[in-house]
Amino acid sequence: MTHRLIVQRALSAGSPAGGVPVTLALPPGLHAILGTPTDGTTSIAELVGGMARPRAGQVLVAGREPYREPSLRARIGVTLAPPSLPDVGTVERLLRICMETRGGDARAMLERLGLAPLATRRITSLTPDEARAVELAIALATPNPLVLALTEPFANTAGADRGAVTEAMQHAAAAGAAVLAMTASVADAADLGGQVHLFERGVVTRTLSSLAVAELPGSEAALRVTTNDPRALAAALTDLETVRSVTWDEARGLSFVTVRGPDLDRVGFAVARAAQRAGARIYAIQSITPGLEEVRAAASGLALAAYHAAYRHGSGTPMTAPPAQPGPRASEASS
Repeated sequence: MTHRLIVQRALSAGSPAGGVPVTLALPPGLHAILGTPTDGTTSIAELVGGMARPRAGQVLVAGREPYREPSLRARIGVTLAPPSLPDVGTVERLLRICMETRGGDARAMLERLGLAPLATRRITSLTPDEARAVELAIALATPNPLVLALTEPFANTAGADRGAVTEAMQHAAAAGAAVLAMTASVADAADLGGQVHLFERGVVTRTLSSLAVAELPGSEAALRVTTNDPRALAAALTDLETVRSVTWDEARGLSFVTVRGPDLDRVGFAVARAAQRAGARIYAIQSITPGLEEVRAAASGLALAAYHAAYRHGSGTPMTAPPAQPGPRASEASS
């Protein structure tokens, strides 16, 4: 397999003491890296972006080290956590500088994401979410990209158009880039439609298809709603297209409705519309998000079930997911 990106036991310059080294080898295509910052996901963008030499290990993009070559870094798009935008005055001036120094059309990308009004703002006036959105637009506009390494591309991005973000990522992957979305959200990982890599303590422990991820807990956005009339609210919700499933329960004097759908924004909007239609009072809304330990356990259970099913049906080859990736050789990288 030809790897577009190879990271061998690397520590970013900004890694805290006791940080885990990162090992990763990915071909061109769309990849969701499902893990938490303590697993090393936030270090990936820093390492791939090449802003500083790794404290340890090696990072190769198309067989070359990003921190050594500005021309290589110009073909790598990253978003960091937290975002890091230079104070050059307005967002418009920053976008113009990006276009003049490396090409691409970051201004058009900002418009595609539905965030054109941000262009007139001063960098120092942006909220953290707005700064993340601008950084995301700049990364997605990278010309002829080799790698895009995006930290939580769907979270806290000032209302950036989710469909436009996904489309831009898929387009880059189809053109030959390795596109990475580092996320702790199973739902976001499943929605991308590429491979999903469970990432734990700096290594990939299992790789799943987007279809397999749909079987994991948390693959859909879910809200638990406390209400005075669960039956009426549930009935109103079933008529809405954005709602995929509705259940309700009454326990210890409290009434709950659990609503599942494609993302939290649309599910929340559906709850508001249904409550108004049904005349139901909403006392509390809580997001239901399983922990990654639960997700990893479920993935192991699915792999074990597939293993037993393969032998039960006499296929002769057990259907197990691949183990953690070994450190690849530098000679495996190619442009």
